[in-house]
Amino acid sequence: MEIVYSQTTESDLTIPFRNILNIAGADLTDPHLEETPKRLAKMYLEIFSKKIPVRYTLFPNPSDGKETHSQMILLENISFTSWCSHHLLPFVGIANIAYIPKGYLVGLSKIPYCVDYHANNPQVQERLTEDIGNELWEKISPQGLIVHLVSQHDCVSCRGVRKQNVAMQTCKIWGNIDKNEFFNSLGRKHD
Repeated sequence: MEIVYSQTTESDLTIPFRNILNIAGADLTDPHLEETPKRLAKMYLEIFSKKIPVRYTLFPNPSDGKETHSQMILLENISFTSWCSHHLLPFVGIANIAYIPKGYLVGLSKIPYCVDYHANNPQVQERLTEDIGNELWEKISPQGLIVHLVSQHDCVSCRGVRKQNVAMQTCKIWGNIDKNEFFNSLGRKHD
C-alpha cells in the first residue's frame, strides 16, 4: 500500500515534541535524545498517514453446484498495531475473521489489508472491530461474517493501572454465521 502524507511537515511537529521533552526535564544535549523530537515527528507522520483503500479481488462463487463454497472461511492470527485515541499509545493484537461466501470469494490477502487499513488510525478497539466488519460486509457481501479482535493496550500496561498481559476481546457478527463453530475452530470456548 502506498503512504499518502498530509501537508504537515516533519519540522512542524519537531517543535512541539522538543517542548514536551523540555517540560519533562529531558536533557536534549544528550546524544541519545538530541534527535528524538525529529524522530518522533517522523514516526507520527508515518503512523498516522492515510493509506490507499484496499482494492478487493473477488472471485465468482458459482451457484451451479459444480464448485459452490458455503463453508466458513477463517483467517486467524492476523497481526495488527493500532493507536488508542485517548492516549496515542499502541494497542497490539490479532484479528480472527471468518466469513461464509455468498456470490463471491475474496482474495485471501485482502482481509489482512483491510485490517491494516483500519488499524492505521487513532481509535478504540470497539470501533476498529466495527470498521473492519462494516467494510468487509459491504465489499464482499457474504452470507455471514465474524470479526474478533484480541489485543493488549499500552494505555493499560504503561500508565494508569500498569497491568501487563491484560487482553481485551471484541467480537461482532454480521448476517448468518455460527459463532460456536467459529470459536471451536479457534480452540476457544464462547457462550
